[in-house]
Amino acid sequence: MKHLINRSDSRFASPGWWISGVWMILVIALGAGCHQDSPRLSIDHDKIPPGPVSHVQVENLPGAARLTYFLPDDSDLLQVEADYEIRPGVTQQMTKSMYGNSMVLEGFRDTGVHAVELYAVDRSGNKSSVVNVTVSPLTSPVVQVYDSLSYTPNFGGIVVDFK
Repeated sequence: MKHLINRSDSRFASPGWWISGVWMILVIALGAGCHQDSPRLSIDHDKIPPGPVSHVQVENLPGAARLTYFLPDDSDLLQVEADYEIRPGVTQQMTKSMYGNSMVLEGFRDTGVHAVELYAVDRSGNKSSVVNVTVSPLTSPVVQVYDSLSYTPNFGGIVVDFK
């Protein structure tokens, strides 16, 4: 009986067809991903800083502080930045978009007085004049738990308890 398919005549016997297909796909993929993006710049470039935030209210929280403020009436306002020191030598920055009027500053371990500098920033990167605020956070939850830790020996270990 004769074979219906002659394997030597099959187009699948030669690997050349799929190697050229792989090369074609590779060239198309590399060519499509090799264009240069232009950086996205702000539409308006001005040197006029926005007005400062106003009517800042401070609510001291455990290990944190919530600042509530009025935003300046500026058409190109982008965000509000707060720079503060959580402990000597360690600064932190918090940013909040123009769609909110409050921010929570976190990371305070002590109950001391901390200075906070608030800025309004516009789309061109201009900063407003600084608004200085002081916060006195309440005792941090970590410190509260640490102060209330107690332990008692148990069979082959200890029992840790906190309030």
